[in-house]
Amino acid sequence: MEFLNEVVELADCGILLDVNNIYVSSRNHSFNPFDYVNSVPAERVAQIHIADTPSLKNTFWIHTIIV
Repeated sequence: MEFLNEVVELADCGILLDVNNIYVSSRNHSFNPFDYVNSVPAERVAQIHIADTPSLKNTFWIHTIIV
């Protein structure tokens, strides 16, 4: 998270906060998604993505995108 925060600060840009991807990654990598979201600088969040439904394939959660 430190890397993302530094890049965003140096580039002076916004973040697309992909909530579904954070959830899926937290399941696959065993981290707390609330801690992750709380570490994102709120003033840099330009958009929030909450679409998609994660699916369980074998032992990994998959972030699916249907276009």
